[in-house]
Amino acid sequence: MLNYIEGFARKRKLVLKQFLETSYGSLKESKYLILFSYKRAYMEEKEYLVLSSMVDELGRMIWGILEKI
Repeated sequence: MLNYIEGFARKRKLVLKQFLETSYGSLKESKYLILFSYKRAYMEEKEYLVLSSMVDELGRMIWGILEKI
């Protein structure tokens, strides 16, 4: 999300798009780490499902903004 904020603050569409793409990629990395943590039993299924759902929602939000640029 910090990449999104930095890109938005620069107030240029192409720069914002670049930062949104970076944010989306970082989000996908985070999703993998959440899955990895769950499979290694560092979290319970309930926590995994909540976090996974949040990541999916954020991904849809970022992608939706990207499609409008």
